[in-house]
Amino acid sequence: MFHLNLSLKKKRIIIFDEKIDSHDRTRLIESAIPLCNGSVNTVIFEGMDRHTTFIQHPSLNEVMEIEIIDIAPPEPPWLAFAIQRLNKKRILGELNIRFTTKLIDLRQFEGDKMVFPCHASELKGKYLDTDRI
Repeated sequence: MFHLNLSLKKKRIIIFDEKIDSHDRTRLIESAIPLCNGSVNTVIFEGMDRHTTFIQHPSLNEVMEIEIIDIAPPEPPWLAFAIQRLNKKRILGELNIRFTTKLIDLRQFEGDKMVFPCHASELKGKYLDTDRI
């Protein structure tokens, strides 16, 4: 049981206008941050399961950011695409993780002196799986 002691004269509480997954802490925090300003410090959320929770003084300090470094081609870059699909399903929401993606375009390295792992990339160069190196 939580005891919430707020002075309503100094603080303003607002209710989020859509139902979201109340167990996805990262999304709750990300949704509350733009709503909290000088007069608002607390956002109340109602989950799709009718569970109610709140975020007070939202901050991303407790959310771990993981940078995904991937290569293209292939299109879409497979690792970044797989993480993006998991993230859209909100499977990882309770872990307080958010992902950023850094893509390295291998086309910038194309040329006769370059060796790529696989010919399926169709990059200009040599390939470990088809050329004699």
